[in-house]
Formats: sequence, C-alpha cells, structure tokens
Amino acid sequence: VPRNSKVLFSFKVRCKRSGNVLREHSTSKLSLEMGKQISSQMSNWKVDLKEPELEVFVHLSESGLLVGIDLAKQIVYDGAAKVAGLDPVVSWGIVRTADIRPQDVVLDPMCGRGILLMQAGSVCPQATLVGCDANLKMVQEARTNSMSSARSKHHAGFEVLAADARRLPVRDKAVDAIVCDLPFGKQFGSVEQNVALYPAVLDELKRVARPESGRAVLLTNIDNTKTLEGYVEGQTFWQLVQKKFILLGRMKCCVYLLATSRRQQQQASGSGGCTPGCFSWEEKGKGKQRWNKLRRLERP
Repeated sequence: VPRNSKVLFSFKVRCKRSGNVLREHSTSKLSLEMGKQISSQMSNWKVDLKEPELEVFVHLSESGLLVGIDLAKQIVYDGAAKVAGLDPVVSWGIVRTADIRPQDVVLDPMCGRGILLMQAGSVCPQATLVGCDANLKMVQEARTNSMSSARSKHHAGFEVLAADARRLPVRDKAVDAIVCDLPFGKQFGSVEQNVALYPAVLDELKRVARPESGRAVLLTNIDNTKTLEGYVEGQTFWQLVQKKFILLGRMKCCVYLLATSRRQQQQASGSGGCTPGCFSWEEKGKGKQRWNKLRRLERP
C-alpha cells in the first residue's frame, strides 16, 4: 500500500529475541513500540492485533536486526474460524479432492464444528453447503463458525442441522459432493462401534448422493480402514477411486475418494487414472507438506 494512500491497511508486529539484546524489555513491549513507529511513518497503516491483513516479523539478535513480511501467507478462512477444529491443511486437501463446482450441493453428514464446510465455502462460495451433526454442542459451534464465515470476504456461510448421519433430513439423490471427517473411535464412540456405524452412515450417503455426480471424500484413521474398505468392496454403488495415507500428528490416517459407479463409468474413458497414493490434482510423492504449499498459493 503506498505511503500516501487513503486506504487503511491493518497490521501487527511480532517480535522475537535471542541473546542478551534488550533483555530489560519484553517482546510484547518491543512489538508495541515498533508498531507505533511504523504507524507514525505510514499514516494509513492501522494496528490490528486480532485479524491483521499483514504481519511484520522482527528478530533481534546480537548479530543484528532482521525484519520480514510473509508475502505468500494464506490467512486460513480469512480469519473466520471462531472455533478451531480439523487440521486446516488436511481439511483443504479433502475439499480440494472433492472437486467442488459452483452448482454443487455439498454435505458434511458429521460436520462437528463445520471446518470442512468453511473450507468448501472458501474454495467455492457459490456451492450450496449443508452440515449435520447429532451433537448439539457441535451444532452450535458450527453455526458460530458459519455466521463468522458468512461475514468474511470470499467465503460463504452454510446451513447446520441437528441430525443423525444415519437418518439425514435430506431428500433422495440430492447431494453432489460429500466431505466427512469420520469418527475415529477415540473422542466419540469406539473402533468396535464403528464396525456398525460406518456401513449405516455409508448406506445413508448412498441414498442422498446423486448417481450421476456423487462423490465422497472421507477421512479416518488406520484402525478403521478395514471396516470402510470392507463395506466398499461388498456393494456396487460406491467405487474406491483413490486413497492416500497421511499423518495427523503421530496418528496414521487415510483419505478416501469414493465415486458412484455411474460417475466412474462416465469419467473412465477420458481419464488416465491416478498415480498410486496420489490424487489427480497433486504431484507424486509430495504429500501433506506439498498440500500446505499449494494451499497457500491458491488464494481467493
């Protein structure tokens, strides 16, 4: 932003220190004073500690002063997420794999705090986004995130319903894309209970998915892969297009891309298939680290 611009530009200073440089002053005090100095020189720059448009990084050491600006930084959800949830890099990868289009109806049947739907609203604000969850506390937190998302630039809000994923209040053949962070059986339920839960949820998703366009991107951990894959192998509506193993912290997890048999037949003639372990949009062998770089570059 030019020095003489009349447009206000928000920023904050983040300061770190090493060695014995200015030990008598706290880093928060140093950040405050540096912010004041920048504002005095740039009259259109306004300090905003909560949701700044730019962060100025300052590192003080005995060897000198380093000042930097992260020009390629992607501000996750444009500051909209008020209640945190799933790893934003993983949620971006799931939504990216779903290949959401403007005319799509997108459903998260176990939406939790609505993080996947927020990401979908960032990637494609024109899509219709619906989330369901049986936990009333999660429904309220998802609605909080939806209202925050609707107020943010380049994002869309979404509808959140209190409902069991096995009995969704959605009409037959109405949904184009499904994204879901399935329960791992740790915070909610158990791995043993998932043996019955997963097939029941996937049967319901079969009911609401459009046969000609339906696809589902599902996340679970390694303990539940046998249950999920066993279900897919035992029916004909869903086909396994691709799967990819990733780490959530130290937990080994898997992202599955499923598509309806009709959708797969329509796309088979013009598709060269996927590299094993990679989705069609990503580079071979780059994994979650590459997802993070791509996510930062795909700015709204």
